[in-house]
Amino acid sequence: MLHTIQVTSNDESFLYQLYVSTRHAEILAWGWDAASAKAFLQMQWTAQKRSYEAQYPDASHYIILYNDLMCGSYHVSQEKK
Repeated sequence: MLHTIQVTSNDESFLYQLYVSTRHAEILAWGWDAASAKAFLQMQWTAQKRSYEAQYPDASHYIILYNDLMCGSYHVSQEKK
């Protein structure tokens, strides 16, 4: 069963690992050593997070659970008119 929970500060590690999982193949193709890849991914994740927070300050952020296993996330923001 799918359901969602609101993101809390305790979810940062999961959200970072989720982000890393989306870039894994790309990073491997570059042939970087582990330390360089980790530094790059941390920088990119932090930049993306700050960008979303700046562009959508009122957005809600949720984690998707499948049978109580965290498997994804999404943001929801209402367009202001």
